[in-house]
Amino acid sequence: MSRASVVTPDRKAPIIEAQRSPPIKKSNIIRYSIVAGSLAGIASTLVVHPFDVIRTKIQSTTQKEIINNTRSASSNRSIPSVSKAWHQTLQNGGFRAFYAGLSMPLLAQAVYKSTVFSINNLCRDSLLERKRAKKQPVKLTIMDLFWCGVIAGAINAAVFVTPVEFIRNKLIIEDRKACRGPYHVIRTTMSSSEGVLGLWKGVGLTVARDSLGCGFFFASMALCQKAFAGDDDEKPATFGVTMLSGMVAGLGFWTAALPLDTLKTWRQTSTSSSQNNNVLLESITKHGWKETAQNLTRGWPVAFGRGAPSAAITIVTYQYCYDALEAS
Repeated sequence: MSRASVVTPDRKAPIIEAQRSPPIKKSNIIRYSIVAGSLAGIASTLVVHPFDVIRTKIQSTTQKEIINNTRSASSNRSIPSVSKAWHQTLQNGGFRAFYAGLSMPLLAQAVYKSTVFSINNLCRDSLLERKRAKKQPVKLTIMDLFWCGVIAGAINAAVFVTPVEFIRNKLIIEDRKACRGPYHVIRTTMSSSEGVLGLWKGVGLTVARDSLGCGFFFASMALCQKAFAGDDDEKPATFGVTMLSGMVAGLGFWTAALPLDTLKTWRQTSTSSSQNNNVLLESITKHGWKETAQNLTRGWPVAFGRGAPSAAITIVTYQYCYDALEAS
């Protein structure tokens, strides 16, 4: 793998330009990011989608308890553990149930993983050009990387992620006989009083989750690669360093995003048609601060167990594909 694979604050490629490297054309940055990001997103989704199914089932069960206004004792009994959720899913739907709602996320990964990487790369490239114009050191700080990730995550979530995850969550929690696929969800939602905006239910929480999460993702990845690969621009990142940095990035994302992800799932699976109902306040009112805090982090073993390998697969696939395209 070329030295382009090392993504520290001092490097560009494939995400940041190294100080001594010739600038990469913006058209090439976008093209390479779209292709490599699409393949990376598809690869990670095929592996980790069952974890998303289990996490959504646990979170949506918590939301049902809030709606039913049940108290802590009965709530703890009815909300499944991770192992119980896996067993129930396998028992009720077989192996195929672990890939419920897969089609939309799989296709969408070709769009929104490439969107995140493309916008992130363009933000970094613009910052580097600005630093050159001001005759400042041509390197990006960790905070630069964080804010580039925030911008990329926010735009991607607002445009693409919200409707895709809304459809996916409906396919996972609804009865299979009543919900006959993604297009059925789209038609049903658009024919309701909410109209097309119903597909963007929970958009504020999704933007908050992905902007903060992507900021931590790219900053964590850079910190890990800097720690293990050092500051030598000529030294390529090893496969192990790339894999480890991806896992650290995934953990960083979910550490910041999990409570917001739970709120987003509550919002998207709630029966309220209002875009403004406050699911957090509703939970606090009915169950108190302590139980709400516990509910917000339910499913964390699945989130972290899914987040680390998913990000590792994403980063390794992305880096190798980007390097291959750049070398071609």
